[in-house]
Amino acid sequence: MTVLSLAVLIAGVVIYSLGLAPTFTLTNDLIVGTAAPEHAGVVSAMSETGSELGGALGIALLGSLGTAFDRLRPTHPPYDGDFWRRQESRGQPEGARRATTPETDSRVA
Repeated sequence: MTVLSLAVLIAGVVIYSLGLAPTFTLTNDLIVGTAAPEHAGVVSAMSETGSELGGALGIALLGSLGTAFDRLRPTHPPYDGDFWRRQESRGQPEGARRATTPETDSRVA
């Protein structure tokens, strides 16, 4: 991830949060204001619990989906034999690198 893409991501999250903060505040105010005064504490707690639970489940779901899609890519480095071969050959002399080609390496299927 480049510095520019990280900066764009952070800016997007900040803008998103600034847009949603008033919505959450107004929604909570509407929920608590509608309840009877003797039930305001319970209603407020349930509203906050629902908001936190929804956020946590959303993050877990999106994280799981992102990981699954990332792992399904055919060129992902852990499943790319050439990637590991290049990692193993780092720091070796040029002759040793030439010796570990797919034609001469018995580990390559």
